Amino acid sequence: MSLEVKKSICRWCNSKCFVKVYLSDGKLEKIEEDKHHPQAEDLRTIVRSCSRAQAAKEWFYHPARLNYPLKRAGETGENKWGQISWEQALTEIAEKLSEIKQKYGAEAVATSKGTGRTHDEFRRRFFNLFGSPNTISPDQICFGPAAITSLAMFGYTLSSANLSAPTANVSCLLIAGHNPEQAFRHTWYPILRQLKRGMKLIVIDPRRTAAAQRADIWLQLRPGTDYALYLAMINVIIAQKLYDKEFVERWCSGFDKLVKCTSRYTPERVAAITWVPAEMIKEAARIYATNKPAIQVVSMGLEQSPNSIQTLVARFALTAITGNIDIQGGERLGMRNS
Repeated sequence: MSLEVKKSICRWCNSKCFVKVYLSDGKLEKIEEDKHHPQAEDLRTIVRSCSRAQAAKEWFYHPARLNYPLKRAGETGENKWGQISWEQALTEIAEKLSEIKQKYGAEAVATSKGTGRTHDEFRRRFFNLFGSPNTISPDQICFGPAAITSLAMFGYTLSSANLSAPTANVSCLLIAGHNPEQAFRHTWYPILRQLKRGMKLIVIDPRRTAAAQRADIWLQLRPGTDYALYLAMINVIIAQKLYDKEFVERWCSGFDKLVKCTSRYTPERVAAITWVPAEMIKEAARIYATNKPAIQVVSMGLEQSPNSIQTLVARFALTAITGNIDIQGGERLGMRNS
């Protein structure tokens, strides 16, 4: 038996952990954290507690794993299936697709895909040849809105649009629509370390997440009202002159329009919309504006809503008027819009 160890990056979730893969005669034996990686301390906790990593061998080699096509052998819901050949399966699928195209047109067929996997280019090419533009992706609900909005507003994507972990010199972290303790554990442990060092934490979330439990202030808003809450925070910062006047005058355009837009969204009015008390909104705005540098870690909770773009515009406006862009510990400029 020959044992081989390879360094790799796990792609079973967006944490993308650095791991070592143990192979015995070319077959997977186990996955463990890369002990020599600079993030080894965090990786040890994340990988060893990860159900995906622990079940990797079973996932690949379980005797019940589906390795061949099945065709329904009974009525829908009976759970009766029969194994067929790949040739039969591909032939029947091709015939059905051709029938739909002839009767209803190519656009009657659609496909959906996940985040950046290796088969997507083949599926896109197939749909180009088939004649259907209906390729549905996560772009509309998974970082697409944040990336496009930040590009439109700044000419760059912001680092926090990709869920960057806070560095040692971050003074305030605002989390909205995101549960890092469950979903992005590679950012959760850096957050815990910065909290021990005194970093302020604001959490916007209807649920009492692990981050909300540790927050200096938890804004438990009514679901879907994030936009109004952001506008109220901007209202407070402008009214109390807590914004970065030098940064605004040098780099921001349309500030007068922002002042006019947010003037109607007082904390008292927004309290009725969001169910968050006005004094808590004011306090959150003051904490964010007066503890610099500050970053926001914002995820799908803001993007998967009908008013996601407006909400993200307000989220980025809050970052801009407080001057937390392109500074040490703040939100870094990422990819340029070329």
